Amino acid sequence: MPDERQREFITRIGDYRHGLFWKEFIDNGELAVAVLEALRDVAADAAPLQWQPVTGEPVVRWRASRPMLTDSSAIYVPVLEAHLAVAESKPLLPVSALRPLASGISRAGRDAGLFSEDAGLALGSDADTAWAVAADSRQAGRSWNQVQRGGPSGVAVDRTGAVLAYAALPRDTLGTLVNDTYLAGQLEPLLRIAHHMLPAEVNEVVPVAGLEPVDRVVEGDPAELGHRSSSTLRMSASKPVRTVPDAKVAAAALPRAIPEIARELAARLMAELRTRRSWLYRFTGLVITHQRPSLVWASQTSY
Repeated sequence: MPDERQREFITRIGDYRHGLFWKEFIDNGELAVAVLEALRDVAADAAPLQWQPVTGEPVVRWRASRPMLTDSSAIYVPVLEAHLAVAESKPLLPVSALRPLASGISRAGRDAGLFSEDAGLALGSDADTAWAVAADSRQAGRSWNQVQRGGPSGVAVDRTGAVLAYAALPRDTLGTLVNDTYLAGQLEPLLRIAHHMLPAEVNEVVPVAGLEPVDRVVEGDPAELGHRSSSTLRMSASKPVRTVPDAKVAAAALPRAIPEIARELAARLMAELRTRRSWLYRFTGLVITHQRPSLVWASQTSY
């Protein structure tokens, strides 16, 4: 007979009310057959990824507009957020389901590695949203060239079915380095946990992503974090970088289509970052170079 923890695990992965089922097996041979059959079923059932235009721009509730998800002690930490928004903003979940949903979010976040096992979590809900937020785990007093990896992370599920997942990006004293491949790799696990928390009633989603703040976000090889001595561009901190919610996909295309969706969102974010950089160079001639954290030279030419 399964013990209490095993029963909880079986319930979590096999909740038939949400379309989750399991099969029993006796030995490794039966397990291998069951796994192969399940993989074939998933491949057969998954819908192809097709981007369709949205008839009306959906309302995306960005993290910055949610006080329960913001951390005033980490306002300078760049945070990447991924949304599975919904085209129709009508309630799908009862308010009574939100409070217990917060516990499910925290468990899913730990299972997915978004929250470390020792991270303190703040769980909550109101009349519109359930959420789980990890306490800031940044370490103070590090040397100037050491990479910092802690920071805000969390997941929120709205009554409309929309899901937001976010996490801080690694950085050193000079800021954060990003490129298309890196951002896609960071977006993919966020999209996966968002899909995991997506209510079964949602048929179509509008994937969007954002990055904020971007004042010290630079295009480059993230492997160079902690090993560089200069940075050539400083973005404007007044405006976050966000993709436009102009296309929707079938929820049935997930999770197989998540890598492709992550690549598209990353390409959109990087295109906006490059546009912002080009604008700065063209209209301000601004160049900021850091040789050490305590020494900064700046030159600006007006056109």
